Amino acid sequence: MAQYPPNVPPPYGAPVPPPARYSPVPPPPKPLSRGRIALIVGVLVGGLLLSGAVTLLNVVRTNADVHVPLVVGSSGTLAPGGQGLQKMQVTLATIGGNTSSPNSAAPIKQITVGVTLENTGRVPATPGTWQMRGSDGKEYRALTGSPLPLVLAAGAKSSGQLVFIVPRDVTIQNLSYGPHAPLNANLVFDAP
Repeated sequence: MAQYPPNVPPPYGAPVPPPARYSPVPPPPKPLSRGRIALIVGVLVGGLLLSGAVTLLNVVRTNADVHVPLVVGSSGTLAPGGQGLQKMQVTLATIGGNTSSPNSAAPIKQITVGVTLENTGRVPATPGTWQMRGSDGKEYRALTGSPLPLVLAAGAKSSGQLVFIVPRDVTIQNLSYGPHAPLNANLVFDAP
C-alpha cells in the first residue's frame, strides 16, 4: 500500500490506508463505596500516626540528657535536637557554699556557682535556665547573682554567677541547665 506524506491527501481513486487503531475508552470508574472510603481514610490516618510515632521516638532518643561531673572546671555541650545550629558549651568556674553549716543560726544558706557559657553553634542562641536538685530531693531555681545575657551570639562567651537559696543542711545533688521541657535534653552536672 502506498504511503503518502502527512497532511497530503491521496490522489483521487488511490487506496486509502486503514485508520489507525485506537485503544477503546475505558469505562468510567465505579464510585467508591463507603467501606472503601473508610478503609482509605483509615490507612492514611494510620500512616500519619505511625510516622508521627517514629518521629517522636527519634526526637526522644536523640534528646537524651548529657551528664557530666559536678566539679570545678567540668564542662559539657548541649545541642538541642542534635543539630549543629545551636550549641551551648557550659563550664563550671566556681562552686561555693555547698557544705553544711550546722553551727549557723540561720535556717537557710546560699550556694553560689560560677558558670561560663559559650555559644559554639552557628546561630545566636538563648541560654537555658538553671535548676538545682538538693540532697533533700527538692528542685531549686537559680537566682542570678551576676547577669547572663538573654541572647548569646554565635561564637560569643559570657560568664555569670548563679545563686541558690536553700535550707542550711542541703547540698547539691545535681545542677541542670537547659530548656527543662519533657522532650528536650538538659545538661546535668552530677555530684560525685
